[in-house]
Amino acid sequence: MRRIIHVSIAKVDDAPELPYYEGKAQVEQGLAAAGVPHSVIRPTVVYGRGDILVNNLAWVLRRFPVFGVPGSGEYRIRPVHVDDVAGLCVAAAEGEGNDVTDAVGAEVFTFNDWVRAVRDAVGARAWLVHLPPDLITPLARVIGRLQGDVLLTRDEVTGLMAELTTTDGPATGQTVFSDWLAEHASELGRQWASEVGRHFDR
Repeated sequence: MRRIIHVSIAKVDDAPELPYYEGKAQVEQGLAAAGVPHSVIRPTVVYGRGDILVNNLAWVLRRFPVFGVPGSGEYRIRPVHVDDVAGLCVAAAEGEGNDVTDAVGAEVFTFNDWVRAVRDAVGARAWLVHLPPDLITPLARVIGRLQGDVLLTRDEVTGLMAELTTTDGPATGQTVFSDWLAEHASELGRQWASEVGRHFDR
């Protein structure tokens, strides 16, 4: 029996005002209405081979004396490795019926602790400065323009602070972020990883 595997996003129903989440929710609703056997995989924050988010976080930490944290930084983040997401997709393809699975890692960090972990792993000394969210987006836009890329959007900041990047359920990924970070720290942030370039083959 053929079935559709849709990679959605965690807490897709909790942010209808964010266009990206709204689009993912509409796809899920379409699948349910179509009556086609399907599985929905909902990852939180994905990292791993060809990583952009963690790499560019490390890039900023390596090059600037301060790092702007939106708000308190005490909101949570629960990253999941791309191989674990892929594994869940493969397993779902062999299943039956319709189901929804959160793709989440074993470790939960506050954003403050997550940034500190990356900073310490790559040997950077950037000072974390807590700023109003409305100041973070313009600062990120400046860095993005210098790189001809996008570093962080307002919607991403909103989702981060609303804890859309974590769930309270059991881990479905096996890779431990701290272990992966220690293994790859020496290479992270050495060069900028272009989000735009990935999509437009620049």
